[in-house]
Amino acid sequence: MKQIWLIRHGQSMSQVDSDVSGINPPLSPLGEEQARQLQTRVKDLYPDVVLVSPLQRACRTYQLSGLRGKRVAFNKCLVESNWGRESRYGDLSFEHLADIAELDPSENHLLDVRLRVNMLIEEIIESPAASFVCFAHWGVYSELFNCFFGIEGAVATRALHENTAISELSIEDDGTRQLIYWNDHHHVPGIAS
Repeated sequence: MKQIWLIRHGQSMSQVDSDVSGINPPLSPLGEEQARQLQTRVKDLYPDVVLVSPLQRACRTYQLSGLRGKRVAFNKCLVESNWGRESRYGDLSFEHLADIAELDPSENHLLDVRLRVNMLIEEIIESPAASFVCFAHWGVYSELFNCFFGIEGAVATRALHENTAISELSIEDDGTRQLIYWNDHHHVPGIAS
């Protein structure tokens, strides 16, 4: 069985200041506090693999959560949706993150988000690891939700994911995919449950 936890980053500065670019903004002060609140929520998790989007709001959320795993790596498949603009993240450099986690040398962040998410799901399925925690963004998680359950076209849904909310999915040994819970944010300050 595979267990997969999805954690969205804390509130970013672009969510509270229209002068801040939404491409790679830092966390806001509230976002930093939200990320720290994850410490009590994830204290009993010790996943085989932690996968982190290299965008700074997800990276910082991971750092402040205090979560540790057997292996921690950046994964460019988790970069936020490019919202139909292929070059949206083309000018970003991630080499400065090398001391936080294993770097991802791919150019996967430049691919269509649906393709990236399907690649990530296949990577998880093929991995010998059993437990994964991902730190990323609501747009990529929304697409992951649709791809994970084979939802396409007119029935595709926008699966909301609040700041530092946690979702859990599983893949049984027989391939059955399950939603354990989605968008749990009762631990997050500033969001009414």
